[in-house]
Amino acid sequence: MGILTRLLSSLRTSSV
Repeated sequence: MGILTRLLSSLRTSSV
């Protein structure tokens, strides 16, 4: 499940 959280975090950072 760590990968899922990492992907979400990456997407959020890319949005900013």
